[in-house]
Amino acid sequence: MDNFEEVIEFIEKYYNVKLYDYQKKMIEWISKGYTFSSPIKCGKKMVLDGYIKYLENKYCKHIPYQQAEKHIVYTEVCKENWIHKKYLEAVDSDLKFKTEYECVWIENDQLKG
Repeated sequence: MDNFEEVIEFIEKYYNVKLYDYQKKMIEWISKGYTFSSPIKCGKKMVLDGYIKYLENKYCKHIPYQQAEKHIVYTEVCKENWIHKKYLEAVDSDLKFKTEYECVWIENDQLKG
């Protein structure tokens, strides 16, 4: 990720703070995957938590297919994830409804049909 300014703006707004230059370096280094050391009580935990909040804010909400730049489709998930594959194969529409809308997890014995 090269858009450090977006992350910096988010963290400053989220915590209502002005980051120090050394904290901005931390954000850049985290983005580039570097390991780094820093003194205790320099705000590294806040920077890390803010970075996580930024990622959650950007990626955890559902994005409509038309608005996304890249896509993972359900059939792709089913190729590797057995619970989704079994869900697709389930004949019982009531079972599908309970799983999808009522969040009732499908038990292994229900899938062996």
